[in-house]
Order: sequence, then structure tokens, then C-alpha cells
Amino acid sequence: MTHEATPDLILFDAEAELKNVDADHPAQDISAWRIVNDTVMGGVSTSSISRKGTEAQFSGEVSLEQGGGFASVRAPEQRRDVSAADGFRVTVRGDGKTYKWTAYTHAGGAISYRVPFTPATDWHTMFLPFSDLKPFRRGRHLPSAPEFDPTSLRTFGVLIGDKQAGPFRLDIRRVVAGAARSNESG
Repeated sequence: MTHEATPDLILFDAEAELKNVDADHPAQDISAWRIVNDTVMGGVSTSSISRKGTEAQFSGEVSLEQGGGFASVRAPEQRRDVSAADGFRVTVRGDGKTYKWTAYTHAGGAISYRVPFTPATDWHTMFLPFSDLKPFRRGRHLPSAPEFDPTSLRTFGVLIGDKQAGPFRLDIRRVVAGAARSNESG
């Protein structure tokens, strides 16, 4: 779907957290985000999310030891209808590694909808279309699962895995549900 004048729905704005903005754009406490690493299955990867100036920094180290190999973070659950949008616009700065953007439509996150992205090492905004989100459960693609339902977004986040052992760092300034803009990469 393409919407000529789709209003943006701000899902996360690190600068707004500092300003404690109005009720239409509530401040978001980065400490409320949830870390989910391979330790849930015996792995030893580590990660954290913290405020660094005007951005959130997701960082840590992925270890392939003991059957591990991933680290992830999720925003607090809050049911939202983002169906007026075509995708997520994320303002990020990366480290050259490939990450997966994740979205969940059910409480507890039985199925994650994912799309890989490789952010540049300087600040830029990437557009991640809803149509590119593919369903996964515990790292396995589920082609028979229903498509991502933008009327039922519960949470979103970032995951790093795919045998990318070692330290990582991804800085996040803003997450918006909206339409693509001509100056954004995908």
C-alpha cells in the first residue's frame, strides 16, 4: 500500500526521551527495553542497551560457544495499529555488521517478523517495508505462517546473529512507522 500523506507514527525517539515531550509523543525510558540473548538456550552472548547522548546504543558480544550465536533487544510491548504506514523508518548508525529488524504481533513473541539490514557507519535513515518482513520462530523461517499484520504491532527490536561472532554496536536515534521517502536507503 502507498499512502500519499501518511502521517508518521513515532515509535521511538531517543531525543524525545531527553525532552520528556507531550502526551502524543511520550518519553520512552530505554531501560524498559528487554534484552533476549542466546543465554535462554545455554549460550554465552552478551548485550545491553543504554543511552549515549541523543541515541540508544545496543552493544555487546556474540559468542558461538555452547550452541549460542545471537543477541537481541525489544522495545516495551504496546499494542499499536500501524496499518496507515508502509514500513519502518529507522535512523541508525552501524558497525558494518548485518542486523535483523524484528516485529512482533502477539504478546510473548511466539513469531517474529524479520528483515535483514546493514546500516552504514554514519547516521542515516533506512526504510524497512512491512512487505519484506518474513515470519520466524526460534531462528527458523515459517513460510506457512500468516504475513505480518500491521494492525497488531506489539513490539519491535533488533537481533544480531548469523554466525557474526565478536563485538557489535548499533546506535538508534529514531523509529517511525510511515512511508518511504526518496532519500532513504532500504
